[in-house]
Amino acid sequence: MAIRKKDRSFEEILKDVVMEEVPIEYITHIQLKLLNGDILEFSQEELVGMNSASEVLKAQGLEHLRENVQDIEVFIDSAKIKGKVVQYVRTLLTSQFGDEK
Repeated sequence: MAIRKKDRSFEEILKDVVMEEVPIEYITHIQLKLLNGDILEFSQEELVGMNSASEVLKAQGLEHLRENVQDIEVFIDSAKIKGKVVQYVRTLLTSQFGDEK
């Protein structure tokens, strides 16, 4: 039986991430799709002060939207996350194995 390796790029791995738990610093914008067809968009600058995407509907003045939201789309900056992961892994490996070349 042949063993097939899945070619999972970094973006594919991010599909398994729970979007409500992504820190705001890695979100480019969030779109709320309402039941009436309207779309509300929040830029990264408008999300400052929140810790994660799950806090958007809890924000003051947006409580009335909770019942009218059909879908929430969270757009993340995968390049920024990938850079942070690479930096963390490099630091971790260097601390364990030294700077071998």
